[in-house]
Amino acid sequence: MKYQELVDVYSALEATTKRLEKTEIISEFLKKLDSDTIEKVGLLILGVVFPAWSSEEIGIGGKLVERAVAEAVGTTQAAVEDAVRDEGDIGLACIKLYAKKSQMTFFSQPLTIDFVFNSLRKLSTISGSRSTNRKIAVILELLSQASATEAKYLTRTITEELRIGVGDGVVRDAIAQAFDIDKAIVERAQMLTNDFSVVARTAKEEGAEGLKKLNLTPGTPVKPMLAQLAPPLDEIIPEMGCAICETKYDGIRLQVHRNGDEINIFTRRLENITHALPEIVELFDEYLPHEDYIVEGEVIATRNGKPLPFQNILHRVRRKHNVEEAMENVPLKLFLFDVLYYQVPMIDEPHEGRNSGKY
Repeated sequence: MKYQELVDVYSALEATTKRLEKTEIISEFLKKLDSDTIEKVGLLILGVVFPAWSSEEIGIGGKLVERAVAEAVGTTQAAVEDAVRDEGDIGLACIKLYAKKSQMTFFSQPLTIDFVFNSLRKLSTISGSRSTNRKIAVILELLSQASATEAKYLTRTITEELRIGVGDGVVRDAIAQAFDIDKAIVERAQMLTNDFSVVARTAKEEGAEGLKKLNLTPGTPVKPMLAQLAPPLDEIIPEMGCAICETKYDGIRLQVHRNGDEINIFTRRLENITHALPEIVELFDEYLPHEDYIVEGEVIATRNGKPLPFQNILHRVRRKHNVEEAMENVPLKLFLFDVLYYQVPMIDEPHEGRNSGKY
């Protein structure tokens, strides 16, 4: 399918602020797609090419995109920078610059969704010597064949600023509407996979029953359940029957996955911070079973056995270099409070059962 067809959808979505209209636009588009294409559109409609939990990223800065645009339209990078400053956005700058494009691309083929998606993913794999030039070459291949409107959304996707007013909720509702599936079923499937490419393809191919089969997989983080406001204790405890209470520390929520011999640690925003917490990885490797599992907990920074302010743990998880030095300066303490997966998914088991030692 031509990329221009997706671009037309982007344009229609950008032209309305009404949620129901956006849902309808995406829903009608999804109905037309084959299985391979819907998998890619499930991500591209949100302006990404990797699911939220993935550590892979396009990783291209604005200046590099401006340089590629300059080469594509036959102007200077300074002129592109001026256009971005005038228009306030790289996408709108492309509309302006492509109108004055001085170079012609001969024998070019229309861009396809498949080619765009694969090319953007390829950018994450380029590293080493001359990687900047090789990344420029990939972007330039796309922009040289692009129309003005295609360039508008290509550059916005590369810089992760699609600006069409579409979030997870709209995509969820559009998938449900396109394939006549209860929204709650789509929402649960998305919560457990965090990947609209999987959800969209499964909805198309297998419908509601297929989505119900999707479940937790070690290595793929699940969106954590967050605290909610509740009525006063004298009202809520009789309603619940019992309550489990714990100290609230000023730490960071962790979700720890073991998949085979690999251990990964994710934050509640699904960021992989395994590299920053090697001592926590060692704890899990030493004390927990060497079987697949997903557990949740919290880690805090300590000194002389006392909790430290939040910025100390934040300093640790953001550290990319000199981690060993940080380990000495900011010791950590781990608290676990839930088991989501142990050999099999346990998300539907009662909390008491998951954490009583029964498993």
